[in-house]
Amino acid sequence: MTHHTGGTGPGQERSRPLPLASRARAWYTYQDTLGQPGRTPRNPPTQMEHDMYAIEPVGAVVGGECYLLTTKRSAVLLDTGFNFCADAMVDNLRAALGGRSLDLVLLTHSHYDHVGGSVAVRDAFPQARIVATKYAQSVFTKPNAIALMQNLDAGVAVEKGWTPQDDRITRLALDATVDDGDAVRLDDLTIRAVATPGHTRCCTSYFFEEPGLLVCSETLGVITRYPEVAPCLIIGARPTLDSIGRSRALEPKRVFVSHSGVLPEEDTEQFFDAVERVTREAVELVVSAHERGRSHEEIVDAFMDRFFGAFKGVQPMRAFLINTQALIPRILEEMGLAPRRSA
Repeated sequence: MTHHTGGTGPGQERSRPLPLASRARAWYTYQDTLGQPGRTPRNPPTQMEHDMYAIEPVGAVVGGECYLLTTKRSAVLLDTGFNFCADAMVDNLRAALGGRSLDLVLLTHSHYDHVGGSVAVRDAFPQARIVATKYAQSVFTKPNAIALMQNLDAGVAVEKGWTPQDDRITRLALDATVDDGDAVRLDDLTIRAVATPGHTRCCTSYFFEEPGLLVCSETLGVITRYPEVAPCLIIGARPTLDSIGRSRALEPKRVFVSHSGVLPEEDTEQFFDAVERVTREAVELVVSAHERGRSHEEIVDAFMDRFFGAFKGVQPMRAFLINTQALIPRILEEMGLAPRRSA
């Protein structure tokens, strides 16, 4: 089996995506280190086989991760990554499918690094249904949102040495929408939508009932240095903590973490503990800085200093800054505090 390793545009060689096996080994080295010398490595969180399903990374570049979940009778793509490298992702997806058809595409939320490849997937696999929330569908109809996605996607393309491809983003659309609790059924899978707002209002996780696998939206953070979790709250701490609690209450056997991969079953509870702890730490940082008289800009700087390092290489600084600037006043509002601006 071969996988697409080419790119387009200046810097192509420098930014060429890794073959899937090599990329899995790279994530294995990065994410399974734990900061504990001598620890016995385990299977890479990004790629695994279960008695009911297998999961394989098919994204083309780091930061635009997407994964193929297959069972004996079904094939589901989890998010679609960036738009600029979507053709390379589709090549990887075709190779991973090995001639099988793609049944379903599940989008966890409407951000450009999760939905950008959707049009390329639809063009390549017209029989596959693309599913997300009604709120996500509404985002795709807003010219300002589309323009921002085009701008951010193009920025990452240039940063990684690819040629921007902004025409497809205007064609983003869904084939079906889901609300909290809705079930999507395939031949051998029942997949239940679980509203998990916090990163965005449209964040939705997907609970694969038969194997007990929870595919988490980015509201539940991303893995940075396994098993440490980086917080991804944007719209507020309260909805994020509520979403963590709802997810834990499902009692999943395993969790699949956005941008990161699937965790060993024995780490499920540890993961929920970690993402709740780091979310509360983010709130404490903002509130304590405000109580010390720091301005909005100073709190943003402190937040960036504490948390952005975990996202380097996964999320562009500009996107992280935009998210942080939106988050700070929301946390303060939740706590009944008013932001301070620099003089």
